[in-house]
Amino acid sequence: MNPRYDLVSPRAEQLVSKGKLTQEQLDQLRRIQAAHSNSMEHYTVFTAAVLCSMVAKLDSGMLNRYATIYTLVRAAYFLVYRQNTTRQAAGIRSVLWWAGNIVCIRLFWFAGKALNAHVL
Repeated sequence: MNPRYDLVSPRAEQLVSKGKLTQEQLDQLRRIQAAHSNSMEHYTVFTAAVLCSMVAKLDSGMLNRYATIYTLVRAAYFLVYRQNTTRQAAGIRSVLWWAGNIVCIRLFWFAGKALNAHVL
């Protein structure tokens, strides 16, 4: 078997060689797939942060603000990831990834403080 043979999407290179897709289009489709996978993996962190916040009975207005910020940051992350062809775009993508993490960390922090206040 050819070591360059793509077992994940074996027909993708054929589409490029037959002229049905350009290499740029194929690369963009692969970036979209990677962005989707990353979003699905990160959604579990966000879900856990929201659930902890709900258990801690945080203010719903604050929780809604953080959830909205997270959603907007992740949407921007997806758009930048999709067009990521330069080092500058990669840097912006990293900043957006961290921004999403910081939103989740803050929700965990606030939930922990609220739960700790009830214990003490």
